[in-house]
This record gives sequence, C-alpha cells and structure tokens, in this order.
Amino acid sequence: MILRVIPSYIVLTTYFLTSSSGVFANGTPFEDIIGANKVHSPHASITPNPEEYPTGKGEKVIVIESRFNPGHDAYLSNLTESTIDHFKVPTDGKFDSHGSHVTSTLTKVAPKAAIRVIDYGGEAYVPAFTSKNSQVYSIAKALQIAAQDEKAKIVNLSLSLTPQTRYMPAIPSLTREAMIKVARSGKLIVMAAGNQHVPLGKDDYTRSLVSLANDPEMLGRLILVGATKCDIWGERLADFSDSASQAKEHFISAPGVKIVGANAFNGETILNGTSMAAPQVSAALALLMEAQPGLKLEEYKEALLKSARQESLNNSYIFPPKPMVMVS
Repeated sequence: MILRVIPSYIVLTTYFLTSSSGVFANGTPFEDIIGANKVHSPHASITPNPEEYPTGKGEKVIVIESRFNPGHDAYLSNLTESTIDHFKVPTDGKFDSHGSHVTSTLTKVAPKAAIRVIDYGGEAYVPAFTSKNSQVYSIAKALQIAAQDEKAKIVNLSLSLTPQTRYMPAIPSLTREAMIKVARSGKLIVMAAGNQHVPLGKDDYTRSLVSLANDPEMLGRLILVGATKCDIWGERLADFSDSASQAKEHFISAPGVKIVGANAFNGETILNGTSMAAPQVSAALALLMEAQPGLKLEEYKEALLKSARQESLNNSYIFPPKPMVMVS
C-alpha cells in the first residue's frame, strides 16, 4: 500500500528528500551516504535549487552519546557551546567512532541544525559498583538533562536503554521515568529500534520498549527506527534490524547499511545499524519543523510516518529499487 505524501511536508527517503514542490538533488545532504542516487524532481521541469529547501536552520537536536570527537570538521559548526564545553579533549572517544558517525549523519540531512551532544560517559556520568549499573544511571541522567533543555524539540537515541548482553532485560524503571520526563517536556524522541533481528515485543527488552511507546504518559512522542538495506533486488529491512511487529504505530525505517559518516580521527568510516538510521529520521523531523513551524509534536510524527511509502519488509525480493522510507 502506498501512502500519499502530505502536501508541504518533507519525506525522508533512501535516495532523496521530497517536498510538495520537488526533491533535494543528492549533491546537498546525501552526497556521502551509500545508496543515494542523484535525482531530479519528478514534479518540476527544472532542477530545484537546494537553497530553497529546509536545512534544519533554527532547530535544535539533542544527541545522547558517549563516544564522540567534538573537533570533527563534519559537524563542528553545528555544535552548541555547551557541547564543546563538556568535550574538552578533541580526541575523546577516538577509538570508537559511534557518536561521531551518528552526529555527522544527522548533519548530512539537516546541515544547519544546532546539535547538543550530551555525554553519558562524561557530563552525565554516574559512577556505580558495576559498569552496567553505571550505564543505566548515566543514561537516565543524560535524559534528565535533555528534559531541561528548553530549545530542543528532538532527542536522538542511537543506543539501547539497557546494557547489551546476551539476555537483555526490560528497561529499568529509572530509565523509563526519565524517558517519560523527556516526552512530557515537549520533545519527540527518535530511537534506534535495535540490531537483534527480533520482532519488537518478542523478548523482555523489546516488550518493555513497546510498552513504553504505548504508555499514555509518553504522549505518543516516541519513534522507533529500523534499518533498511538496498541492493540490486530493491530495498528491504536489513537482516540485523528489529522489525515493527507490535510497535507499528511508532515504527519507521531508514537506510542503515553501509552508511558513510565521520570517524573519531577527523576522517570517515562506514557503519551499519539502526543507530545509523535513527539520526536520518531525527534530521527529517528538524526539516519538517523548519518548513512547518507551530505544529504539535504529534502532528510532526504523524506527517513523517503517514507520508512514508508503506511496503512489505519481509525480506522478499519482489520490490524494485524505490525511493522510500518504509513503514512496516
């Protein structure tokens, strides 16, 4: 089933961003994302001017991470002063590029958005008896800090809300309460669905994630992001990605395989994961908010999910390559 594109809204796709008047040529935000094709508008007789389209200017996105190089050229101009102040050492996290990659992926789509990175391994770090407990407390504290930010309306979580082990327990009550606090502070939370290749709701962790998404206290302000891959057979859910299952009303997919982004050495690297898909959705929301200011948060979420192209994500090979974000 193909869902219509809501007029005047922006829709994130594997290949380009479309609006009511055309598309972004791939030379602007997607030039470094593998799988992105250079295309022209199907709605206009001339190539659109990228300067006419939203860039995320005036919007602020919070990224909660712990492995991040604040000195990378890919996003240095996007960082808020508080981010730079808290990351004193430019080589912080240089042996792990996760946070740098997530942040740069966001800026590829929304190049003018302001970004605040909250470091749950530094600024929000809470020592504890075990590293797993420390991670739980630190992520909860980072969420509490995010809730206090009055300017940001989007929070990106390319992480798990519980320590990743062979058996992933349910979301801790402390973290759940912090997530609700963020949502009720006036923010949309965009979260990586997970890379365990399970239907959301099948195990204790994803069951608690679905429960959180459906909790009335969350006000519907949680978006779970799966990862797609694109090859000669078309686009479908990546083999590692968790699938929508019991969270269909909150689930959307974006490219998450062979994504080129910043590494911790002021260079680039290729990473896979729902962590790479989530910031593309966060950035698309920033574009929507710039293009259509003054809407309710729930309206932005609805616009994004309902104007996506809906296709089967059952790893079949029947769909030719198409520009789309798929909702399972």
